[in-house]
Amino acid sequence: MDFHAHLMLSEVIGLLGGRWDATSKVLTVTRAFPCAALESEDAHTNVEMDPGSELVVRHQIMGAGLRVVGWYHSHPTFRPDPSIIDIENQTAYQTLFRDGDSSEEPFVGAIVGPYDPELPGPVSVFNWFYVGRSVVDRGHPKRLVIEPMSDAVLPVEEREMLLHLLDTTCGHQHCAALEEAWRPSSTELRSLKMAVSLARRMPWLLAPAEDSEGSTPATSLDTSPGVPSCSASDCTAASEPLPLVSGERSAEFESIDKQIPAADLLAGKRAVQDPLLMALSSRFPAGVFKAGPDGKLADAPALERVYAAYFLQWD
Repeated sequence: MDFHAHLMLSEVIGLLGGRWDATSKVLTVTRAFPCAALESEDAHTNVEMDPGSELVVRHQIMGAGLRVVGWYHSHPTFRPDPSIIDIENQTAYQTLFRDGDSSEEPFVGAIVGPYDPELPGPVSVFNWFYVGRSVVDRGHPKRLVIEPMSDAVLPVEEREMLLHLLDTTCGHQHCAALEEAWRPSSTELRSLKMAVSLARRMPWLLAPAEDSEGSTPATSLDTSPGVPSCSASDCTAASEPLPLVSGERSAEFESIDKQIPAADLLAGKRAVQDPLLMALSSRFPAGVFKAGPDGKLADAPALERVYAAYFLQWD
């Protein structure tokens, strides 16, 4: 959802696949399935799912052994609060996907806010909501509290789906220019903001290092402001492809490392090796980040510290 939302300045939309346990009344969302949106004059503030795309995606969800358990859409540059139309759509969907056996309505809505200028940082905001079934509650959305599940890795097929989505979105009239700043008050690029926001939701990046000899934890991504020579607030568009080749750690890096916990440095190292992030950076011909106000291109060691600094910010 977050990946999809970052790609467009118009609203995006999709369905959520998962499982519903009528006995325990537990609804589990396991995967997001992007759908095509109908073209409209108010695409930046309203979205409607293409019926043909919805039918195809519903078959994809069934083919994956899941059921449709929700929908999502984005509010690109404003708060992710449900509008009247959002509430009406949610109510209609709940009725459409009502469970015949339990008469429950196991269907949730999610709104993603990727580029709201009021965000406190680069991590997108999610608003999960549901419309109550009683006469009093009908028409009034309820904010849901969710319990995140920790995945061990992003499956290859999902990574390929996301990259295909990126490639097919480029050139769309409403596509986001990912090598531009994401808001006027920041020099963070949209590409960097997207990477950081995704990283925040990748639990495998922060998994503890294994104690067994010779074992190396999985890879991943991240970033944060306030670090000498690689402050995230100084990241701007680079003028050449981003190298992702390891280099020697300089005395400057050693000085920075003393300010960042080892666990966050490890997460930063995983970030620059993460397959999705590496693939993303390779798709930007002008690069993704610079390492500081002097415009020096960030190599892998520099990016490790940029990512690590964001993780430190979230500790």
